[in-house]
Amino acid sequence: MVKWITDAVENESLRTRAEDGGFVFLTTTTISENSDDSMTLTSAHDSQPQGIGASLMSIPMRLFFKGVIRKAILQDLKDIKAAVER
Repeated sequence: MVKWITDAVENESLRTRAEDGGFVFLTTTTISENSDDSMTLTSAHDSQPQGIGASLMSIPMRLFFKGVIRKAILQDLKDIKAAVER
């Protein structure tokens, strides 16, 4: 699956989009500084079926996609970690 960066605000947020199997996957990741000088990374995900077939498929596939989405989120976190550690 190819993921595109659709919007980025330096030191604040990143939005990505991916398409696969009749679905559009949107992710927004934000980073914020806490009062104790620690950082919070927040991520929101939205899966949007495209068309009638994907909409019908999304009903029984919700449980299946939990694993796919989890895998994608973990890959995102690994990518972010690698970029931060450079």
